[in-house]
Amino acid sequence: MGVAVALPNTVFCLAAGSLFGLGWGVVLASLGSFLGSLTAFGVGRLLLSRKARAVLRRFPAAARFVEVFGRADTRTVLLTRLSPLIPFMAQNFGWALTPVAFRNYAAGSLLAAPVGASFFAHLGAAGRAGASMAIDRFTWQAFLVVIGLVATFLLVRRIAKFAETALAREFPEPTDRP
Repeated sequence: MGVAVALPNTVFCLAAGSLFGLGWGVVLASLGSFLGSLTAFGVGRLLLSRKARAVLRRFPAAARFVEVFGRADTRTVLLTRLSPLIPFMAQNFGWALTPVAFRNYAAGSLLAAPVGASFFAHLGAAGRAGASMAIDRFTWQAFLVVIGLVATFLLVRRIAKFAETALAREFPEPTDRP
């Protein structure tokens, strides 16, 4: 829930993996990421969106951008949540400024939360495993956690690349620049 007050989600996911291990760490980090994103979205929608839209009306291109993203479906929300181009926290408040349906935002966020959360929870668990290996207590469990971290990193990179490609297809850059 710290994400709702603009604290980096990464810190909480790392802590979950380190404190609770890989299995529960991923579950708790994913749940926390999802609930934090919903809370931030709600806060942004209630407190920021009206003022932000008033400001955006002075910039027609930005207002059009917000309007287009406001018609987003679950797939579009999911793809932006998977893309590393925009930080998670900025997305929480950014989506709140659009008129996107809450159910689309919530569904896309729910589907995307385990991807990033699992990577950082793995990283936290690997740090814990690395610490045990550093004090001469090599365990196969620690070794497998480190291998899992590398595999998760590669998977997250692949998913992010897929998301960027799909977003570029869905929202192509205009070719008629003035």
